[in-house]
Amino acid sequence: MTDIKELLAIRTARNRKKPAFVRKDTYIKAKVKANWRKPRGKHSPVREQHKGRPKLVSPGYGSPKAVRHLHQSGLKIVRINNLKELDNINNKTHGLFIANTVGGRKRIEMIKLALKNNLQILNLKEPQKYLENLESDFKKRQEFKKKKLTDKEKREEEKKKSAADKKEKSEKKDEKVEINKSAPEDTKDETETKKAKKVEPKTEAEKEKADKKEIEKTLIKKQ
Repeated sequence: MTDIKELLAIRTARNRKKPAFVRKDTYIKAKVKANWRKPRGKHSPVREQHKGRPKLVSPGYGSPKAVRHLHQSGLKIVRINNLKELDNINNKTHGLFIANTVGGRKRIEMIKLALKNNLQILNLKEPQKYLENLESDFKKRQEFKKKKLTDKEKREEEKKKSAADKKEKSEKKDEKVEINKSAPEDTKDETETKKAKKVEPKTEAEKEKADKKEIEKTLIKKQ
């Protein structure tokens, strides 16, 4: 049996000569797509392989059977979606293709495990560099999220403090208003008590002075 490298070389040579298999009337009608469909018309010039018409798909254009669906390196391509699928892979015959749907965190774990088990990742040129870039981006995102959370918590605390300060101010205002309302009544009571409690003169001379003052007050009121 011929070597796989020779078969791969034959495949590349055939692929260079292989024409683009185009659907009939794509170059005439805009609504007809270019993806291949076998022509089935009774008088179809493409089916009858007339000169100057698109080429038909035929076995002669195919690659050797032993090399079909293999990568250029000669490894069998295995598409991976999770970490469990890495257990059944042989590093001599298989090559990894990490799916696009895999997230950043799982992708980092997959690449680390693949490098540990000496597995080839076919859809990455430099897996080590790619891993470093991924990890740095992941750390940056985590730091950004932490900052966001801390900023949010600070804002909430500030809001709570401002609300508490407003409450205290409003309570103080209410207390002041209540004090002002009750103040004139107290002063009235005090004036009444002062009037009721008249100081009685101790000596006769003081009594005479007080009597004179009262007489003067009554005369002034009459005038």
